[in-house]
Amino acid sequence: MIPGSLAMMTSAGGIVSSDSFNRANGNLAGSTLDNSNGGYESNTWSVYLSAAWTIASNQVVSAIGIANIAMVSSTAVVGIQRVSIISQSTNGGAIARWATGSTYGYGYLFYRNAGVGQLYRFDGATAAQLGSNGATTIVNGDTMQIYCNGTTITCYLNGVSQISVTDATYATGIPAIYGPASTSEIMDNFKYEVE
Repeated sequence: MIPGSLAMMTSAGGIVSSDSFNRANGNLAGSTLDNSNGGYESNTWSVYLSAAWTIASNQVVSAIGIANIAMVSSTAVVGIQRVSIISQSTNGGAIARWATGSTYGYGYLFYRNAGVGQLYRFDGATAAQLGSNGATTIVNGDTMQIYCNGTTITCYLNGVSQISVTDATYATGIPAIYGPASTSEIMDNFKYEVE
């Protein structure tokens, strides 16, 4: 298996859905993922906490003022999954095994913060950093991926492992993306894969 990808391409695994965001400017909520980078499910985006996610200039943008989570809520809840995005600004991230709930919901976030990757576990109203910061500086255009398999959570930057921890708190969930309240985040090329 190639690092940073899942090899299977069947209805039981592989790329479930992807989104290039290459479409007319407008609201993200309710829009259908375009599967331009592979995918066999027809899924739509939903938003949590804030409806202020938009598509602008063929990228997805979160608003300032409230933490923003957008999720692919129409897909099945699974345990072994990889979620990736291309970071185009300072603080966005990809979420795996996410579920709705108190404040931030529940799940694992690979997050670009102060130029480095950090792994957080959302526990409702709180978030705890897991492991150390990634060793490589993240720049615009880098691909950030979070991979969950059993109790192992691994974060990749351009296919190279940055953080790997063991945590058994959340075993299943859905894919999502995150933008913090402090900045407007820009991301591109979302991909969701399962085994």
